[in-house]
Amino acid sequence: MVACLIDKETGSWDIDKVKGVFLPHEAEAILGMTISSRPVKDSVIWAWTTNGNFSMKGAYWVAQKWLKDQNHKADKGSTSDNTRFISIDCGIPEGSSYKDGATEINYTSDSTFTDTGVNGNIAPG
Repeated sequence: MVACLIDKETGSWDIDKVKGVFLPHEAEAILGMTISSRPVKDSVIWAWTTNGNFSMKGAYWVAQKWLKDQNHKADKGSTSDNTRFISIDCGIPEGSSYKDGATEINYTSDSTFTDTGVNGNIAPG
């Protein structure tokens, strides 16, 4: 939560903590934000819906819009650099990987990232 990134004594950003948690460009953006002088309780908000609640339908919509935007950029000759990202397919066999034909995204098994959970299949539709 945001509150853990604020120095309680000074009421300003805990610079070392912010720089230790976020990538340099993210830390720079965060440290550039003014902290409200009014104490506001943290809350979890999904920014892509009007009510702020997360749903799979909403996440699907955001992902589809993102893919459409990426395809539009690719059509114009501009692509984003995804080399810093790891795309994980939860539940595929350990050591497995594949490339999605539609998105050209490489996926790998989540087995090296977690040792808990239950495998299952979700029917499309």
